[in-house]
Amino acid sequence: MNKLYALALVGLVGFGCSSEGGDDGPAEVPRLLTVASPQFEVKAGQEITKCVDFRLPTEKASNIVKIKSTLAAGSHHLILYRSAESAEKPTPYTCSPFTGALNGTLPIYIAQTEGTTIELPQTPKRVALKLLAGQMVRLEMHYVNYDTTKSIMGSGSVELTTIDDLMVDEYAELMFWGSTQINVPPMQEATVGPTWHAPPPGTTLLALTAHTHKYGIDFRVERAEKDMPGTEIYATQDWDNPPFLQFTPELKLGPTEGLRWSCKYRNTTSRTIRFGESADQEMCFLWGFYYPSRGFLAFVDYQP
Repeated sequence: MNKLYALALVGLVGFGCSSEGGDDGPAEVPRLLTVASPQFEVKAGQEITKCVDFRLPTEKASNIVKIKSTLAAGSHHLILYRSAESAEKPTPYTCSPFTGALNGTLPIYIAQTEGTTIELPQTPKRVALKLLAGQMVRLEMHYVNYDTTKSIMGSGSVELTTIDDLMVDEYAELMFWGSTQINVPPMQEATVGPTWHAPPPGTTLLALTAHTHKYGIDFRVERAEKDMPGTEIYATQDWDNPPFLQFTPELKLGPTEGLRWSCKYRNTTSRTIRFGESADQEMCFLWGFYYPSRGFLAFVDYQP
């Protein structure tokens, strides 16, 4: 049985675009969509998840070629979704992780560090993420205020650089894989995995990052055949600011290759640490961008 879990963070939408014309008339140039959260209070010691639904003011289909995000202190995640909703909700409201996933509200971008930038390749192929005209989006905001004496203000922003629909050779999409079989006894260390999973044949990886919570001390990813030795392509010991690795050149997997990952934890508490959405529980996820698109690729090794 597979089941999806996630956390997140951020808010409201603004829009700006520009175009230039030459001697032969108007010409399309990259346009900028700016998605920025209004500030809201996160009380002392509070952990909250908020969402905002908004319609992008675009009149025709377009494509994202660059994403840049900035997060405020206390942020845990930012997730930008293509939303299946039809009505805007510009005021942050309380929500649960992956709200709407079963009806088509699926993520296209996730951030967890103070500043992250992804630039999709434009040579030899132009690669982009698809946006529909008037695309509805959801921003899911997860904040944790570790200060038990005063409030903080939540905020964040995402800038989407877009190009015309006719200028794309390949569409990219987000992949989101993880393991939930986490059981770390009090005052002990334990490793989850290794877990192996393969995408559809012909997949090319563009970027990759990892996610655990504060008890995570090591995260490793290999490209590998199932049950065969692999080659390490990603490693981090930084749970709070894991690197967002963009592969240069792109990483094309062999027809039977997949990814093998493992997460190591050190439990410094008197209780057992298990999988959970709270910052006081644990996770073991990787995510990144790939092409050609087969839609949002989700896999979770789950046992109830």
